[in-house]
Amino acid sequence: AATGPQQNIWFWTPSNSGLQLRWSRQTEKGRWQTVSQPLEMLPDMRDLFQGGIFQENDRVTWMGGAAGLYRFDAGSIVDSSWYQSKFPVLLRSVRSGGDSLLAVDWNGVSTGPIDIPFQHNTISFHFAAPDFERPENTRYSYLLEGFDRKWSSWTEKAEKEYSNLPPGDYKFRVRAQSPFIGSMESMAYEFSILPPWYRSWWAYLLYLALTSFLIYGLTMLITRQQARRLQHEQAINERLRMADKLKDQFLANTSHELRTPLNGIIGLSESLMDGLDSFSKEKQREELSLIVTSGKRLAGLVNDLLDFSRIREKDLQLRRGPVDLQSLTDVVLQICRPLVQGKDVALVNEVPADLPAVYTDEDRLQQILLNLLGNAAKFTQQGKIAVGARLLLRDLQEEDAPAGKFAEIYVADTGIGIAPEKQMRIFEAFEQADGSIEREFGGTGLGLAISKSLIELQGGSIRVESEEGLGATFLFTLPCSDEAGIRQERVIQEVPSHASGAPSPVATTAVTGEPATVQGASPVKILIVDDEPVNHHVLRNHLAGGHFQVATAWNGEEALAMLDTHGNFDLILLDVMMPKMNGYEVCRRIRKKYLPSELPVIMVTAKNQVEDLVQGLSLGANDYLVKPFNKEELLARVKTQIDLLRIYSVADRFVPAEFIRALGHERITEVALGDQTQRDVTVLFSDIRDYTAFSEQMTPEDNFKFVNAYNGRMGPVIRQHEGFINQYLGDGIMAIFPRMPNDALNAAIQMQRIIGLYNLERAIRSWTPISVGMGLHTGSLIMGITGDEKRMDAATISDTVNTASRIENLTKYYGARILLSENTMVNIADTGHFGLRYLGKVQVKGKQKAVGIYECFDADPALQMERKRDTLNLFNMGIEQYLSRDFETAAGTMKKVMAHNPDDTVAAFFLNKIEGLLASGVPDDWT
Repeated sequence: AATGPQQNIWFWTPSNSGLQLRWSRQTEKGRWQTVSQPLEMLPDMRDLFQGGIFQENDRVTWMGGAAGLYRFDAGSIVDSSWYQSKFPVLLRSVRSGGDSLLAVDWNGVSTGPIDIPFQHNTISFHFAAPDFERPENTRYSYLLEGFDRKWSSWTEKAEKEYSNLPPGDYKFRVRAQSPFIGSMESMAYEFSILPPWYRSWWAYLLYLALTSFLIYGLTMLITRQQARRLQHEQAINERLRMADKLKDQFLANTSHELRTPLNGIIGLSESLMDGLDSFSKEKQREELSLIVTSGKRLAGLVNDLLDFSRIREKDLQLRRGPVDLQSLTDVVLQICRPLVQGKDVALVNEVPADLPAVYTDEDRLQQILLNLLGNAAKFTQQGKIAVGARLLLRDLQEEDAPAGKFAEIYVADTGIGIAPEKQMRIFEAFEQADGSIEREFGGTGLGLAISKSLIELQGGSIRVESEEGLGATFLFTLPCSDEAGIRQERVIQEVPSHASGAPSPVATTAVTGEPATVQGASPVKILIVDDEPVNHHVLRNHLAGGHFQVATAWNGEEALAMLDTHGNFDLILLDVMMPKMNGYEVCRRIRKKYLPSELPVIMVTAKNQVEDLVQGLSLGANDYLVKPFNKEELLARVKTQIDLLRIYSVADRFVPAEFIRALGHERITEVALGDQTQRDVTVLFSDIRDYTAFSEQMTPEDNFKFVNAYNGRMGPVIRQHEGFINQYLGDGIMAIFPRMPNDALNAAIQMQRIIGLYNLERAIRSWTPISVGMGLHTGSLIMGITGDEKRMDAATISDTVNTASRIENLTKYYGARILLSENTMVNIADTGHFGLRYLGKVQVKGKQKAVGIYECFDADPALQMERKRDTLNLFNMGIEQYLSRDFETAAGTMKKVMAHNPDDTVAAFFLNKIEGLLASGVPDDWT
């Protein structure tokens, strides 16, 4: 035995294999504990040499044996449990394809997942447990999470190989069990088998992209095929729909064209029958002549329809032969001369005398020329219309043109021209029925289509060259004849029905019959708007017996111009289908200025479809009369509208139309209790000064006569300046100007000037002149309908009215005619056009803030106004001095104003007030 480090006792004891080295140490309780296992765990520790122990120091002991030399450091042993700890099972190696994949920490735990390529998916694990005493008794169990379903059976084999692992995330775990140590903790090794490139995330992304692209491509291909199919079907449907629409429009237009002469025949016949005993022979001849003309026009329209039908059925027979174009042109131009009467238009034959005869049907060529010349005449107001021709040789023809000589014939005018987008359509059947050109070429809309077909049937072609505003030239070709044509000597006196349906120009004049005598009412003034002379004649005949005043306009633009210049018509009879501007547009523009209750409109037209009626009424027409009509129906509808107009006119006297329009209504019958609106306006309040004392000198009847005469002079002035009278308050007037303050101020100046002229009349009669004060204020005003279900009133609610009334009261205070608030002055467009003087601020009743007051002296007598202008700067200086409390200086300034203008009542007012302040002192409320 020997004493070891830390007073330990080392000794040998016999064993089955020989001597065994043991050592004992003393515990804290003083007892000795023998330990042998730490040394037994070392290989060959049992074969030590007896006596082979060397004590190096208190801690280190050297021992010799058959296996070699051992060094034992007792200081490293903390307690006796160190060798009994359960160490984790350690991985010795992890290999795949000959490469080591081991990456663990000191505890044997994998430091992180390792990514392994798919081609190295065979992995072997080698592991061991720290059992040095009896390692052959250690058994192992393992589990590959993500592959194995459960732990493996216990085995002494310390290795495991997995082959062909599929891509995925794995965790290899192993545990050990020993009879001496017991169960050992399992360790974990995490790794991932990467998928092959064709199963990687970017490969799937590529697959997704390719699939999406393929799906998108197929979808687009199918969609485009469907879209093309749908577009093709829609195009077919649209063509069919347009064909149906154009045919419907053609039928409607044809109906209109047929109804117009029918209306003329029926209306003229009725008026002729009614006036058979009273009409003179000349009048009867005129009526019969118009009936014949209407009949021929009706026959011409029917012929157009028949021609078109024959052409479509290829059943039109042509009688072709040589025709002398120059002589035929002379005949056609002679026929068309009535179409340019009253115009500065020359008809010129430019066909060369040596032009070969054309090989054509003479009647059809004349029909073509009349159609083209009729169109040119309607849209040419000055300049010339020429018919000419030139010879075309074969080398100038198109490649598919027939051989031989051709004459290119043209009809050129200096009219309004044709828009480029219409040039390709005007030759198509039914296209003229389009709303944009339905009346530009008159007739059924088949004239140019028939002309084109007639030319093409004879081997020719037609085209148009035109610029808007520079005229148009129609050119067509016909083959020439080898034979000479026969010169034409006959002249047709009337324009055949094949020509344009445009009427001969008739001067626009007012036709006046006997004034209406409806219980003292003013004559009923009716404006007829129609482009057909026959319609004018029929309507005037029917209305003549009713004693109306009738004026006529030939198109919409002329009618609007007459309304602007006259504006005093009671009723408009309006055609729908007119050139330049149709009746719908005319009605729409009329309604911008006049309510249906102010100016009724009856549409008189051949368009009798429901949608036509709805369109007309929705645009503001009061009634709709379809041609042909009889006299009784026309007069009944006219009477109804005139009666309604008078009813509305009476209502208008109590509730202004402007008030109703401000509420968003067109008729008083649409107004309801509670309707209201708020807007900025200028209120004018006027009052006759000292009228109470003045009226005591008159009888009640004289009072009413005086007030009505006064209001009768003031009302029109207010309306002329875009205002309306909201209330007559006895001798007072409250007017509203919705547009701008300038309107109100100009109206006030004009009203004062009229009062000045009226005072001159009173002075001649030795009557006392009247003085009227006027106050203007601009602000927000609520207008609406108040009352109950049985009694309502048009009312205004706002302090704007009260302020205007208070300012009018100040006119007596200052001795001024017109006063306006600062709110009104700052909103006047150009104050330099008015004579204005600032009078300071006044605290008026009902207002928390003082109101700035200005005087307008433009309505003063001429001399007074001139003197006020001369002293304007001096007066303004005096007011500034007064307001800054420099009263002595202000008094001197005002005296200078009075010296130049002794009749300046406003300056006198301020001078008296300033002198009073100087004499009695200045109170706190001196302003």
